Amino acid sequence: MLSTVARDAVHLVFTVPVDAEYPLEQAPETHRHLEDRRNLGKVMLRPQA
Repeated sequence: MLSTVARDAVHLVFTVPVDAEYPLEQAPETHRHLEDRRNLGKVMLRPQA
């Protein structure tokens, strides 16, 4: 197990699960999503393009 983790770390194989993405205008809703502990991964707040 540890050797697998070490190998993956060296080869940058890890992935991060993204639960939700919100535009910057919805920052309050994003915060509520996190406060309510509804996320099962990372919650991303996207800046305007």
